[in-house]
Amino acid sequence: MLIVKLVLLPLAVWRLYRLFALDTGPHAILRKFRVKLGVKYTNDYKDWTTADGSWAEGITCVKCAPIYISIALTLIMLFLPDWVYLLCTAPFNASAIAIILENIVYAPRDRGDKKVSKRHTLSIDDC
Repeated sequence: MLIVKLVLLPLAVWRLYRLFALDTGPHAILRKFRVKLGVKYTNDYKDWTTADGSWAEGITCVKCAPIYISIALTLIMLFLPDWVYLLCTAPFNASAIAIILENIVYAPRDRGDKKVSKRHTLSIDDC
């Protein structure tokens, strides 16, 4: 069980970092959360410009935030039962795997790579 936990830990850390540092979330709730912490965005909210304050810098720093997240998840892994750890990390592991697979399967087409054939994707008009 320990090997499974250690394999799944980086996926959960990566997904949680992406969630808190980069994703907007439904109704832009995660972006609003980052603004409350001190992250400043451009006028069109497409990119953040500065992170004022230790909380904002800690949540947006690619070198810092994963360490904090991994420490928290490691403590959960060490001191709580296995089912609690899996319950806490399973949604983020599944989400991370789905994002990775989506990028592997569809990213070449989205980049305009001519070697990859166009795949049919369902749209609202197809239903």
